[in-house]
Amino acid sequence: MPKSAEAPSAKRKSHRSSSAAHVLAGFRYQLLQSLAAWVELRDGEELWLEVSEDFSIAAENSSTDVQVKSSQAASGPRSFSLQSTEIIEVLRRFWERSHEGSAERRLIFLAQGGPARERDHAFPGDVPGLRYWRSAAIDGDTAPLRAALAALFDREPLGRWIATDPPDEKFRTRLLRRVNWALEAMSSDGLSLQLRDQIGALFHAKNLPVLAAKQAVSALLDRVLETAAKPRPEDRRLGQIDLHRVIEETVAIIGLGQRITAPPDVDVGTPHSLLVAELDLPPFGFSPRTETVTQALDRAKGQPVLWVYGSHGVGKSTLARLLAQQTGGRWLTLDLRPAQKDEQSSLAAWRELLRALATANPPDGVVVDDYADAAVVALRPRLAALAQVLSARGARLIVTSPQTPSPARLFEFGAAANAAIGAPYFTEDEVADLVRVAPAPADEMTNAWSLFIRMATGGGHPLLTAAKVSSLRARNWPVEALTEDLVGSTSEAVRSTRDDARQALLRELSALDDARSLEAGQVLRRIGSVFDRVDDALARRLSAAMPALVNAGDALAVLRGTWLELLPGGDLRVSPLLGDIASDVPLEVGRRWRRLAAEHWLSARVLDERTLPLCFWNAFWGEHDWVLLKLCQVLQTLPRERLRGAASLLSPISALRRIGRYTPPVRQSLPISDFCSSK
Repeated sequence: MPKSAEAPSAKRKSHRSSSAAHVLAGFRYQLLQSLAAWVELRDGEELWLEVSEDFSIAAENSSTDVQVKSSQAASGPRSFSLQSTEIIEVLRRFWERSHEGSAERRLIFLAQGGPARERDHAFPGDVPGLRYWRSAAIDGDTAPLRAALAALFDREPLGRWIATDPPDEKFRTRLLRRVNWALEAMSSDGLSLQLRDQIGALFHAKNLPVLAAKQAVSALLDRVLETAAKPRPEDRRLGQIDLHRVIEETVAIIGLGQRITAPPDVDVGTPHSLLVAELDLPPFGFSPRTETVTQALDRAKGQPVLWVYGSHGVGKSTLARLLAQQTGGRWLTLDLRPAQKDEQSSLAAWRELLRALATANPPDGVVVDDYADAAVVALRPRLAALAQVLSARGARLIVTSPQTPSPARLFEFGAAANAAIGAPYFTEDEVADLVRVAPAPADEMTNAWSLFIRMATGGGHPLLTAAKVSSLRARNWPVEALTEDLVGSTSEAVRSTRDDARQALLRELSALDDARSLEAGQVLRRIGSVFDRVDDALARRLSAAMPALVNAGDALAVLRGTWLELLPGGDLRVSPLLGDIASDVPLEVGRRWRRLAAEHWLSARVLDERTLPLCFWNAFWGEHDWVLLKLCQVLQTLPRERLRGAASLLSPISALRRIGRYTPPVRQSLPISDFCSSK
């Protein structure tokens, strides 16, 4: 091949190998992180650039050093472990500059790369050491980290201090809680978007045009670069006044000419707007749910994000507030319910939160309530960024949503699977807490009322329970109301609550096109007609039965988690709020769906404590002769010990007097084997 033909190819290869684009991108990323820290300065703080670490946030009696590992290979950011040279060096510098943890100094190691597992050091759950660090700093076992750090810093000051075996609390306060590994940090694009939002919130607070925020970001980045390049360390600092001066100069330069006014009169201790407020709890008539809250926090130990999910009316918002209260500290809440249907409204709500964060002392946590619908699209990257910012400060984010978060979504938020908390129904003790609120029934009746209320509300559905208790309290707990909602009659409280739910369902379905809206309602009616619950395969089988619902997959995706409750093991059931949705299904059509369900559970070929009642009662109420006979034949072949177990599962039939042609005369105690023989 001629030499002239080889030259361009060789030149391109050399150009690619020597390109400094990724290095320049790394410097830009460091500048963006420095700008983010500058924007978030509080009263009395200053930003120092390229002095101790890449930048530091200094206050009168404390300092936070931030190391940004921005340089990365062209193939992407690298990962880090406790054994990485950069990690060892930054920990060594921190321990020396903090006078062995005795000075008020903190360290943040910020990188886009993720954590890597260590060689020769194992941590609980087989997680990397840098990820386990966060769990141990909150309340996890410190022994694995002690052992690893003692080996890595053997014969060094840090290693010698660990060898003195300091108590856990001292180990956490002097080391673990002062060092934050902010790995998997957001990208440059995500950080730029967040900065534009934050600076836009500052413009709004100053009554300046928010459209100028983009130009302000560029001007502020120029100022950061100019300051970092100054030769004398004492000149490499920026304060809040510098920030506002650059903002005002930007407005003047682009010729907007608007008179700068003072920020609105905002109480910095208690930010409050239409959607953002300090954490509060219902002032009257709620259960503290102490055991439920404790179990949830124990399960989510060490997680910076808690995701509380569940269908409509299960008390996600109240549970989130109880979790925040138990965690302690000062919390802000963002209520997205009025804004969640529209992206622009969701963004406006988000700006209110940023404004509250910018005008008040940093909170110990933030509750984002009702994260759903259009808000998910508009706020997803912003919420992930907020989670990382809060985590870097040792604060927590609690999100409530009707949707179960996927592992990928939790990973994006810097959390593991145990951060997802399904909002549970009220226990009998929690119902009793509501019953005891004055005016209450006689003490000796509390347990009876609690038991019957749980039975009448689908097992303690929080919204139905609250409505029923409120109604009973207003009626002064009439004894004749003990069994209402259980024996055919429906109380006014439950009926009106279900009417409200049905209206809410219609409003939600109206957002779909006509075909999908109608089919979503049919999916609910078919599932609501069968006994107790369905699995995913049965839900699709019901939808495919004639007349087939061609958009059933879309309907299930919309309804799952909101009106179709997720049960342990992956089963689905219609929310008790829609417990009467199958009441308008013709009798023969309802029998048809129950027969199909009975065949489904029998075809599973596994009759256990879950499937046996589902198969039997669907066949019984669906009047499916063949399945009942087959089921009885199977039961009679069971060993005696398993037969006794089956009889206990089906024991409610001994209380039935006569239901159709399937119930024989009832004896005092009717063994299931006798029932099967009579068939």
